[in-house]
Amino acid sequence: MKRLISFFISVLLIFMFSGCGLMNKKQEEKTKIKFATFYSQKSEEKIVEVYKKIIEEYKKKNDKVEIELVTEYADENKIKNDVASGEVDLIGLKRGQIIEFAKAGMLTDLTQFFSEKELDKKIYDASLGYGLYNDKIYGFNDMPLTMEFFYNVDLFKKYNLQEPKTLNELFDVCKKLKSKGIVPMEVGALDNWTLSILFSQINAQTTGSIEVTAKYNTDKNGYQTLMGIDKSFDVYEKLIKNALAKGSLDINYRQSVDDFIKGKTAILPAGAWAQKLIDEIKPANFNYSVFTEPLKFIDEPISMFAAAGGQTIAVPQKSKNAKEVQAFLEYLLSEEAQKKFVEAGYISPLKSANSNDNEIQDKLLNHLNSTDKNSILFIDNIPSKMLDVLSKILYDMFEGRVKANEAWDKVLKMTYQQ
Repeated sequence: MKRLISFFISVLLIFMFSGCGLMNKKQEEKTKIKFATFYSQKSEEKIVEVYKKIIEEYKKKNDKVEIELVTEYADENKIKNDVASGEVDLIGLKRGQIIEFAKAGMLTDLTQFFSEKELDKKIYDASLGYGLYNDKIYGFNDMPLTMEFFYNVDLFKKYNLQEPKTLNELFDVCKKLKSKGIVPMEVGALDNWTLSILFSQINAQTTGSIEVTAKYNTDKNGYQTLMGIDKSFDVYEKLIKNALAKGSLDINYRQSVDDFIKGKTAILPAGAWAQKLIDEIKPANFNYSVFTEPLKFIDEPISMFAAAGGQTIAVPQKSKNAKEVQAFLEYLLSEEAQKKFVEAGYISPLKSANSNDNEIQDKLLNHLNSTDKNSILFIDNIPSKMLDVLSKILYDMFEGRVKANEAWDKVLKMTYQQ
């Protein structure tokens, strides 16, 4: 009898201890968040390292959460499948993917989250615009930057030139520079994305991104009615004739920056990212800035500035860790976290995290603060097949093979093979 009682007690103790072990194991389990980004550990190491630091800091404050950062997440089929299945909890997407996935109901609507945390007021409109679809916020862009006109301050002073504020004023400046033997304005057209960027600057004023987004992936007939597109090509053609140097056709982007810092050309249309390259290679005595006021291509612009960005961070609808993901997002968009991007030399989407270190930086931040939901680059709001055709047509216009009044029709015919 005693042996039987001892046996039952032993069995009971085994169950008790194993039960406690299971409970402790359950308590020790961490929520695992998979954060996928298309940034490369090799080519964008600096950005990736900032994200790693932010994740490490967050883990110190939240030991029940494990965040896995997966880089070089660029295979479009895999991205689509993983977003649809909830394989990833947080993901960096291109603008076109945001539109496509939001339209298909594959992304979490973060509008209420951004509103409750007042992030919709703290983040630049251009950053939110990249995550916007049908007036709902599905994410934010982590690297917002404006499109600018850099200019040689000393050349402008030497020839008593004022910063132009309108298209006609720009042409007057270019005419005066030409009369002095100075190349007025140049782009590196061999890298035809430079032409697409310039065209997008124009289109932000003539059309605006909300109108373009509404047409995304429609048929040829849908795009034919795109408001203001013909005006965009008209302005672009005028810039070719009155401002841009023909030599632009023979140089790439890097050469255009070299020509600018050597004083060979007075004005350089480029994204704000050009500031970094200019500062790295310019002579010590080179004095430059950006136009203080937006250059108005038309009398009543829809948006004053065009803006680009890096990845747009979104949450798949089927993520199993929505609560934990939003908690991390709140930290990611805090000053503490965003200051790490600023310290690494980037402009943060969080307004309060940025600092006006110099006159140019102050202008760039003011311009970014003047962006709105219509500021998103035209080329980021159209399908890739259309972008390829647009780039070719813009180059052909520069060479004089295509006129403004036929450009959009040619883009549509070539895109849809009609």
